[in-house]
Amino acid sequence: MRVLKALVPESLERPSKYMPERIELTHVTEAAKEPARWAVLVVEPGRSELRVAALTVFDRLLVALHRAGFLSITVVSVGLPPPAPRARAWGVTFLQSSAIPAIEGPTLIVRGEVLLEAGDLKRLASDGGRLVGSSGERFPVGVVSGDGSEWEAEIDLLPPMEAEGVAKWIRNAGEAQEAGRVLWASLKNSSDGWVDRVFNRPLGR
Repeated sequence: MRVLKALVPESLERPSKYMPERIELTHVTEAAKEPARWAVLVVEPGRSELRVAALTVFDRLLVALHRAGFLSITVVSVGLPPPAPRARAWGVTFLQSSAIPAIEGPTLIVRGEVLLEAGDLKRLASDGGRLVGSSGERFPVGVVSGDGSEWEAEIDLLPPMEAEGVAKWIRNAGEAQEAGRVLWASLKNSSDGWVDRVFNRPLGR
């Protein structure tokens, strides 16, 4: 049997410095994935003002969002939001609205009845999804891309991302007290140095 070789120009058979053998598309994929840069914190009356280890849930969430690197934070509250002395000390600024604002691009929405840490919020901003607890709790926290009018329904359809830090419901005084115990217990992280355990993390909390 005779095998016929197709006539292909030599310049196409053998790669040269002008035509690389392989085109890397990694940068294209990464560029197409847009992280969430905006955050919306929805105040829950009767819950966002509950205190966990002396600070309101609202205050702790504001600081966590700030530390996670969001460029803009909008607080949705009908009246005045709860006290936030720690956020004020950190220089955290936010916009206030009586309703979910028009959303343009991926946006993290947090309902103010959960205790979360900055690391998990940062992961959500980068990878998207809905935050869930280690026991399967489905928290009202996730990255949406719609117009915001049906944000809770949109979050329900998102893939889960399990929290790595402290993530607790704060819907009543009992849950707030339990969350405080969990939060202080997390200070015993063995990777922290003596100064972190005794000074930095207690003062930062």
